[in-house]
Amino acid sequence: MSTPAGEPLFAPERWREVRDLLARLEALDAPERDREIERVAAVDDALARAARTLLDGAAASTERLPEGFDRLFGTDEQMPAAVGPFRLLSRLGEGGMGTVYLAERSGADFTQRVALKLLDRVASAPRLAARERRILAALAHPNITAFVDAGTDGGRAWLAMEYVDGEPLLDFCARHALDVRARVALLDQVCAAVAHAHAQLVVHRDLKPSNVYVSHAGVAKLLDFGIAQVLDPSDEKTPATRVFTPEYAAPEQLRGDRVTTATDVYALGLLLYELVVGCRLPTAARERTTDWTTAELARQANADTRAAPAARDGGKTVARLLRGDLGRIIAHALEPSPERRYGSVALLREDLARWLEHRPLTLARPGLAYTVGRFVRRNRLAVSTAAVALLALLALTAVALWQARARADEAERALAQARRAEAMQQFLSDVIRQASPDENGGAPITPHQLLEKGEHLADGFAGQPDLQAEVLAQLGELYLSLSDTDSAGRALQRARALVAAPSMPGSVRARVLLALTQWEAVLAQFDDALAHARESLALYRSEPGTEAKTIAEVDISIAQALDGKGDAAETEKFLREAVARDSAALGDHDDSVAELWLLFGYTLATRGELDEAERASRKGVEGYRAVYGDDGFEVAHALNELALVLAWRKEGLAAAEDALRDAVRIFRKLVGENHQKTISAERNLLTMVERRGRYVDALPQREALVARAERPGISTPRELATQYQALALDYAQVGRFADAETALRRSLVLGEQAQGARNLADQGARNDLGDVLVLLGRDDDAERVLREAIAIQQEQQPDDVARLKRLQASLGELLRIEGRTGEALPLLVDAAALPPSAPDTDVARPLALARLAEAQLVGGDATTAEATARRAVDYAQKAYPADHPKIAFAAYALARADLALGKSREAEALLRKTLELRAAVHPPTHPRMLEANVALAQALEAQGKVDEARAIRDGVTPLLDSALPYSRELRARLAQR
Repeated sequence: MSTPAGEPLFAPERWREVRDLLARLEALDAPERDREIERVAAVDDALARAARTLLDGAAASTERLPEGFDRLFGTDEQMPAAVGPFRLLSRLGEGGMGTVYLAERSGADFTQRVALKLLDRVASAPRLAARERRILAALAHPNITAFVDAGTDGGRAWLAMEYVDGEPLLDFCARHALDVRARVALLDQVCAAVAHAHAQLVVHRDLKPSNVYVSHAGVAKLLDFGIAQVLDPSDEKTPATRVFTPEYAAPEQLRGDRVTTATDVYALGLLLYELVVGCRLPTAARERTTDWTTAELARQANADTRAAPAARDGGKTVARLLRGDLGRIIAHALEPSPERRYGSVALLREDLARWLEHRPLTLARPGLAYTVGRFVRRNRLAVSTAAVALLALLALTAVALWQARARADEAERALAQARRAEAMQQFLSDVIRQASPDENGGAPITPHQLLEKGEHLADGFAGQPDLQAEVLAQLGELYLSLSDTDSAGRALQRARALVAAPSMPGSVRARVLLALTQWEAVLAQFDDALAHARESLALYRSEPGTEAKTIAEVDISIAQALDGKGDAAETEKFLREAVARDSAALGDHDDSVAELWLLFGYTLATRGELDEAERASRKGVEGYRAVYGDDGFEVAHALNELALVLAWRKEGLAAAEDALRDAVRIFRKLVGENHQKTISAERNLLTMVERRGRYVDALPQREALVARAERPGISTPRELATQYQALALDYAQVGRFADAETALRRSLVLGEQAQGARNLADQGARNDLGDVLVLLGRDDDAERVLREAIAIQQEQQPDDVARLKRLQASLGELLRIEGRTGEALPLLVDAAALPPSAPDTDVARPLALARLAEAQLVGGDATTAEATARRAVDYAQKAYPADHPKIAFAAYALARADLALGKSREAEALLRKTLELRAAVHPPTHPRMLEANVALAQALEAQGKVDEARAIRDGVTPLLDSALPYSRELRARLAQR
């Protein structure tokens, strides 16, 4: 039953009377209820009619009114011990049509906590549950509580939803003393959730502060779609429900008119007012057909003793904010007529974003003073405080400008900045127009072609060198994103020449230098990158009004350049200062600060400070989640970086794998399986699988991943180079050395395409190629590759001690195998002497020590070799899981030393363990299996186990390729008695 459209059911101020009456009526049986209604009608017919209408509507729909109404059925029942598969832990509160509990269910390898809504005992509860389940299942958004499960238990329907470990919206804002801008940013998260629901034709209908929780990471979550309505766009006669919270109800809800998305817009306007002012707007005390003006909103805030006068934005009082653009946004959302409100939540969000960025609202037809004022606030970087004051005068009178010559120059600069902005907009419009096939001979245009066209269009700004420089810097950065370093360099060097002019604004020069830094870092010109990043920082700091966000972005570039130089100590020192400074200015819930935390975490990990590294990396993940939600694109990037830090500990490998699986899931969800970011994350995930020793499992997935990465338009040459290097590692582990060599040479060709010959990014591939060539018996080729890699390292990045030592270890191993022990020993001693800052879990150390032990053994010092090998075993156990194949390098070296010292029994045990570990990965023909079997035969013969030793000899001898140098060495060992 519903009242005719447009006819109010009752005046808003009578809600309390209606509630009290309904509370009395609900406690009566049907005959007594009718008699009570008749008694009330004799005194107040309108009140009786309203109550009867609501009761009839509730009976027809079985929906209950929230809070004061939906609890009329009583809630004092005892909490059940369990519902469905869930164990109930505590009562959380009331939701539409039911009670909400904290619950959990456990499996063999998981425990899941949920918010479980147990619906009231009404006849149509299963139907209601099915309706809400359908609504929730259709909504997948980081700011909406996720649907988990549903069912019935003992005749009562239940729904399990994501449990938000946080606090109500208003409580969160108060406890964290959020300023107005932070509160508006939180509301934008709520708006994003509502917009998503509207896109699924779902109207919430009961938006209010208690239905929004904020997690500890600062992510807003919209709760309770229990009374949501699914709109049928073809049905213009869908009546409004009578189920809502009156204090947050739109006028059409009170009238009984059709509910639309505009109904939620109205509630969002009320919610925005309450967030800004600190108390609810008393709409029930006022005619719902009267417009709210900004002046009235401001007066109401001043008059309300409950308001929070401390809530400020840049020194402005709340009342002043409400008289300005923020008040205009609220007033427009609160238009009495749905047709006059924001046409969508997206439009409301657009104006909120414009307010946050000091841009003109969509509502305005702004004059010069309004537009220029917003422009200047938005561009504090280029306009000084004096220019702001002067532009304000310009808006009032042009005469004042002529009289104030001292200020005229600054005004002219501000207007020039405005003209530059307009020119930039026109330039972007022209570039976009070039994307039309009509402009490209009828063919679709590629991103690279579009950039080239943009570069030609930039020539049109020859008379505006500052604007031309900025355009070229932007184009350079875009070329870099396509891995076209040559075109990027061309554009950036042109920009650099332009900003060398003395008249160039400092902000433009700083912007170009920052872009140049990125190009130089890609080319591994880290000294130049660092110098230009520091110069950019100095310029920005000298510009009045430079925002903290800009400083943080430059700090990121400086940290990356320092990291590229390989100076971990200096990088750590800088990042400690930068994180402290930038987080103090911007808070931890900022994406630039989050990136700094990630960089800090990685740097700490390289220096062995693993506990602090993990804490820093997790702060980075939390920061990105606060900005982008749990499933944000940048969150997946942060999880990827966290995994790299977790993997420094062997006990962290499982957690690292989990983090990467989550990153892959997010990337697949947001950009699909064939996006470069997805493929890169999958590559890293497989690396973690390999770090746990599962090379056989990883190989077919590696091959499939490389095939996907090779598809046109997916991967950059650098990314493909990395993919092939990882594939080669798996080939080498399973004994496919020719395939490994092919993959590594392909990696080096791609790396040269990306960054030129002799680039540092390919050092890992050069090292791996040297090792593979040794196993293929091509010692001369291997030595040439390794010595070239060492020369590149010493020329370009001598500070990167770790990479240089890994190369020395490989070359030392080759020289030992060739019998050049005198040359091998100094290299291997140096390679094994890692700096004190290197963590015990460093995976390079046990291999370097094992290789040194074998060289010492060949040099005739078995006692020293045994001590070195024991150190190798100790470090291997710290670096790898107990069943990892790479522990076998150290175990084998110790076994060989024990054999030389006459400890054949101990050697046998070590060799059997070595074979057990290696058999999980290597085929019987792999050199690592052959060497272990040769040594095992020697250990058995030393103990008189002749028959067993002979059986191993007979199995190994045919597998030793007489053409390979290492096989010849193994044959010689077998010949020894």
